[in-house]
Amino acid sequence: MKGVFSGFLHALDVGRRVIVNLLFILIVLFIASVLFVGGERHASIDDGIAVLFDPYGLIVEEYDATPLDRAIGRLTGSDIPQVLLRDLQAGLEFAAHDARVAAVVLDLGGLAPVSVSKLNELAPALIAARANGKHVLVYADSYDQSRYFLAAHADEIFLHPMGGVFIDGYAAYRVYMKEALDKLSIDWHVFKAGDFKSYGEPYERNDMSPQVREETAVWLGELWSFYRERVELARALDAGAIDVYLDGMVDGVRAARGNLAAYAEATRLVDARTDYDGFVARVTELVGSAPEDEGFRGLNWQAYLGSARQEHAQTLVGRDRIAVLIASGAIVEGDPGLQAVGSQRIAELMEQANDDARVKALVLRVDSPGGSAFASEEIRSEIQRFRDSGRPVVVSMSSVAASGGYWISMAADEVWASPASITGSIGVIAMFPTFPRAMERLGLNTDGVATTRLAGALRADRELGNDAAMLVQLLVDGIYGDFVELVADARELEEATVLELAGGRVYTGVGAHANGLVDELGGLDEAVAAAASRAGLAEYAVRVLEQEPDFQDKLMLALLESRVLTPFAERAARVNDRPLAKWISWVERELGWTVQFTDPKKAYLYCFCTAP
Repeated sequence: MKGVFSGFLHALDVGRRVIVNLLFILIVLFIASVLFVGGERHASIDDGIAVLFDPYGLIVEEYDATPLDRAIGRLTGSDIPQVLLRDLQAGLEFAAHDARVAAVVLDLGGLAPVSVSKLNELAPALIAARANGKHVLVYADSYDQSRYFLAAHADEIFLHPMGGVFIDGYAAYRVYMKEALDKLSIDWHVFKAGDFKSYGEPYERNDMSPQVREETAVWLGELWSFYRERVELARALDAGAIDVYLDGMVDGVRAARGNLAAYAEATRLVDARTDYDGFVARVTELVGSAPEDEGFRGLNWQAYLGSARQEHAQTLVGRDRIAVLIASGAIVEGDPGLQAVGSQRIAELMEQANDDARVKALVLRVDSPGGSAFASEEIRSEIQRFRDSGRPVVVSMSSVAASGGYWISMAADEVWASPASITGSIGVIAMFPTFPRAMERLGLNTDGVATTRLAGALRADRELGNDAAMLVQLLVDGIYGDFVELVADARELEEATVLELAGGRVYTGVGAHANGLVDELGGLDEAVAAAASRAGLAEYAVRVLEQEPDFQDKLMLALLESRVLTPFAERAARVNDRPLAKWISWVERELGWTVQFTDPKKAYLYCFCTAP
């Protein structure tokens, strides 16, 4: 009995080990498959298909969350809908030149308002698609100003019968708080260099100053002219047709019995009024039906882009590279994550470019209104070190490259801007509140002793003394002098000339080019080509510098994308879908970056000039 029992235990132990080892092997194989194979399936691209582009959310230069955070967000319902501009642009460009693609189809119903400078980078691919004999069709339930800019480049524009084309021009309004601050007995101290540096105006005035009003009218007018001219050209409308549409809207909609869609069709802004099913039927006429009559024959743009990139990657093996560094968001010190341009993160990304022997040139893509003066100089110095190695640097300005965004651009051999970019704002500002008067009204008093006149001089609960105020202004003036000198050296201009252009003045890309603040007008593709030319490269690959996830993040990302953890996320998704949770998330995104402004001198190169 003892031998039988012992044999049974031995067999049980062997069986346990076999099962554990098998499970371990299966886990290893699963991890290897999700990490190295990834389960990624590339779609087959058949002849004569349509590619459907249905971007949802914001078009951005860079995601504001890591791949892992985005994957978790998708599963929990707390993700922020975003589309990378370079992905959308690449998909359109591949489709425009792909002989297998018969039609490029755009559904713009989910597209959030986006600056015209970004949309202008997508337009050439649509123009090329039409030139190559492909049908370009677009649909939306309604078109706002940004959607219509893109739609105007299509062969056929479809609109829901109850929709409309809502074009209203550009405007720049701010809330001015001087009277409110006085009523609250709060003293808001603003120190600036440059009469046109308007970021602090709402705290000093109850209205827009005359000089800022005049300047703003200029750059808004240039943007509006750009928009109208590009739309009228793309749509083959008479010059001034957009203004005629706006000026006649009241009478035109009245004549159409309150139907804005009918008015848009009557003025040739759209080709047909139909619902989405009618639009699908039109595309089906061109490319045929999908199997089992599920819509038209085609692919979604993301599936198509994955396959097209895989095919294209084979031609890039072993080539020298142009590195692209994205600087998107407010400029701050350290590494605040992807929602701002952190000096530490930029330095870490630049290490990748410096260590990669195949990187022969760098393109700095700037989409920033500025931020910390200290962090701006740290970033500019990092870019300059790369340039000092003998490799060229070219800047490509996106929607905004102003103030600190313009400062970091001064490390370049060549600067490109979109005609609709917002740039310049060469000026410096420092500001902070004090509220001893408010405390006094509440019966609160601050008292104490100090060893020097400056000790405790910048406390918010004390009046600002003359010495402290003079010191802050001197620091601001000093940084402004550095800014002007930096621009003069980088742009090879006289300092007197830069002073005439500076003062915080804001320019469009067109205005900046006319005044010598940028070298050329064009988008990212043109900037990359210019960098390749300077590096003497006829053939090259483009490498976007990004922080690579570590092994743990890669594993989690693979698990999430394989839907293994989907059941565990369902409850979190229901919680995060509540309106309050979404509102809190929005507040965190909009206001969270302000706490990262930690410039040691409290001096900022920031422009309140969001690109329309």
